[in-house]
Parts: sequence; C-alpha cells; structure tokens
Amino acid sequence: MTRVTIAAVGSFRQAERFLIAALALALLSTAWIAAQRIPFPYQLDYGEGTVLYGAERLARGQALYPPVGDLPVALNPYGPSGFYLFALPGTWFGTQFAAPRLLVLLCGVGVACWLVLMIHQQTRDWKLSLLFGLLFLAVPLLRTGWLYFARMDLPGLLLQTAGLWMVFRWPRKWLLAVPVLVLAVTFKLSLLAAPLACIAWFALRREWPAAAGITVSIAGLLGAAYWWAQQATAGTFVQHLLYAHAGSLRPRLLGALFLPAFAAYAPLLVLGAYRLVEAWKERSVNLLDLYFLASSLLLVTAAKPGSAHNHFLGWFSALCLIAALGYSGVRRQATAAPALALIPAALAFFLVFNVDIRPLPRESRDCAEANSYLQRHPGSRILSENVGALLVSGRPVWLSDPSGYTLMVHWKDWSDRELVEKASHRFFDLIVMSETAPRMSARPHSVWPRRFLAEVERNYQPSQTFVCNNTAVFYEPRR
Repeated sequence: MTRVTIAAVGSFRQAERFLIAALALALLSTAWIAAQRIPFPYQLDYGEGTVLYGAERLARGQALYPPVGDLPVALNPYGPSGFYLFALPGTWFGTQFAAPRLLVLLCGVGVACWLVLMIHQQTRDWKLSLLFGLLFLAVPLLRTGWLYFARMDLPGLLLQTAGLWMVFRWPRKWLLAVPVLVLAVTFKLSLLAAPLACIAWFALRREWPAAAGITVSIAGLLGAAYWWAQQATAGTFVQHLLYAHAGSLRPRLLGALFLPAFAAYAPLLVLGAYRLVEAWKERSVNLLDLYFLASSLLLVTAAKPGSAHNHFLGWFSALCLIAALGYSGVRRQATAAPALALIPAALAFFLVFNVDIRPLPRESRDCAEANSYLQRHPGSRILSENVGALLVSGRPVWLSDPSGYTLMVHWKDWSDRELVEKASHRFFDLIVMSETAPRMSARPHSVWPRRFLAEVERNYQPSQTFVCNNTAVFYEPRR
C-alpha cells in the first residue's frame, strides 16, 4: 500500500469518526427534545387532535365514520387501523397526549431498526448499517416534530418498512409480507411506495408469477377491505377517507416543500444519486433503489392543499437506504481519491449544523394560558381549530377536522350552509382559530370555509390572542 493510499484511508477514517461523533450528538439532541415535548400537555400539531378524537370515539363505542351531515360533524380522514392503535393508550391512560406520542416515538425507532436490517442485508456492514439507520432519527424533519407527533405517519411507515424488509429478506416468501403492506395502507393511503417497489422489483427480475401474485394479492385485499368498510358504514367511509383529502395537485406547493428539503439533505441526495447511477451502470438495481424511486414518485401527494412535510417521511426513509449504499461505494473508492473524505465530513457538518436543543417550539409559548382560558370559558358551544384543546378540557367537539371539511366544501360542493348560518346567528359562544379571520381569508388555502370566515368577521370580535398552535385567536360574539 502506497503512502498516498495510506493517507487517503486515514483521512477517510478520521472523517468517519467525526461523523459518528456528530451522529451521537444529534441523537442526544433528539432524545432531549423528545423528553421535553412528549409530556407537553397541549396539542403540538393540528392533526393530533383529529387523530385522538377518532380514537376517543372508538374507545367510547361510537361509530368511527358516521354520516357527514348536520353539526356536530365527526370527520375522521384516515383508515381505521391507526384509530384502533391510538385507542389503546386512550383506554388505558385517558385523554392525553404523552402516551400516544411515546407510541409514535417507539414506531420511529422501529422504522430505524428495519432500515438497519435492510442496509445490513445488502452491505454486511453493521457499522455502516447502524450509522445510516440511526440517521433517520437524527435529522430535523424527525427530531423537531414528526418523531413524536400523535399522527398516523410513523406507525404506518413502521409497517411499510417491515413489509419491505420481509420481501427483501425472503423474496420467495413474498406472500408473508402482503398483509403487512396492506395494513400499512389502512393507516395512510399514501403508503404505497413499498408495494410498488416490490412489484417493480419482481418484474425487473422477470419473476412474472411473483410480480402478478403480489399485485393481485395487495389489490384484492385492499379492494375487499374498502368494500367491507363501505358496506359497514352505509357508504360514509369514502366521504371520510377520500373527500376530506380532496383537491387538485399543485406543483407550486410541492416546490415549496421540496426545495428546502433538497437543500437541507444535499449530502444524502448526492450519495443517493451516486448509488443510483452506479446501480444503473452495473445493472444491479435492487429493491431498495426501487423503493426510493417509488417514494420519490409518491411525493406528488404533497402537492395537494393541506399537505405538509409528513409526506416526506417515507421518502426520507428510502433516502437513508440508498445513501447508505452510495456511501458504501464511496468508501471503497477512498483509497484512490483522498478528497472523498469530504463526504463523511459534509454529513458530520450537516448533523452538527442542524442540532437543536430548544425545549419547545416558539409557536407553543402561550399554550398553557390559551388552554386555561378555554377551560375557564363559561360558554358551552365552542368551535375550535384546536380539537385537542377541546378533548383535554372535556368540551364537546362540533367539527373534528375543519381543514378536511373545508376541502369537502371547496372541491366536493359540500354544503357549509349550517356552519355559516350558526356563525351569522352568533350561535357559538367562542370560536378558536390559528389567526384572524381576515388573514386566513387572504390565504390561498384556508383551514375554514371562506363564507364562514366572512360571517365570523361580521358577527364576532377577537377577545384574546396567544402564541399557540391553532389556538391563537379567540373570537366572541359582538355585543
């Protein structure tokens, strides 16, 4: 081994040590933030209230998908599996956020474990596998929210990655993975990347019976589940699951979400691109590569009104996988190119630069005061954008998903007449919103129907304002 080669290997290994140290620091940051935010007794994300409301209905033996008609409207825009899962901590511990958030955190750790196993299956390198599997838990997208928000995304992603690993590990026993992959879709409809990747992988390997079998099995089970749900709910299941997610795709929205993600995760994207190019040149495209391509294709679901960065969680899990394979290839070339030590150094800088130890987000500063005011309010008819605040305070919920309801009004011609009339007659004693009605009306995608906002502005006046998620402006009837 030449002196240059020894120096190159030494530089790469030293940079890799910095990367491992940076990952450890980032994971400590993740643990610190999670320890502060999981016990936070108030809603941190809009969707938490909607999810916990559906789970609470199940725990009380109420219908999960009742007819969407007169107020109060119980709108539950996800598949049933997640609501049953979140009903368990609700049954054991009552209505609160800590136990569901802890459950989601455990699901996130489970996703990282599946990533570790899949990377090891391909590389046979435990250090590399742990490095990129645990990286899933250390990036800002997960650390600052989605790793512990009481939402459907990570429990569903846990099942999707489990099913993907089963097919990758035992391709001839793909039938075992079918129920797991189908169950993931019953958490969120957008969790289709793994089934698509499996179908494409078998087709690429010219294993046509397996490709046809897994396609028919997944489609058949999903079709049967949909038919059963429609029959069991007298046709209301589709209103909840599909109508509440209505809307046309708008590429501008995807750009607004993707461009910051592209900039933030550039080192991983470079490694992923390297892996894909090498796999194409060597004709060695595998299931993990196809999972990333399918996840990238499904990012189009983020281009719908009301979507957020949670649509990137599956894509990021796939990015960790192919970035690991790309890193493995780069490390093999390190003996010939000392400059490649910049790759682990760039990853280390990316992790350290994004370390965050703020105990709570700035937008939650006044949540204790806001929720206290809501609990003490003498009125009994409270309409709130923050559904979790109503649940914790024991108040009745008049509309469990204002955003989904507004999409139904806008895209499915659903009638908002009753809601508008109640606002015009000052029926509600208190209306809680994330911002003032005029500002919300000026937005291209409003959480509330615009006719309703006009009546709120005409018949109500702000009485209190706070810095708190979805609980910022309290409207009371004009006197």
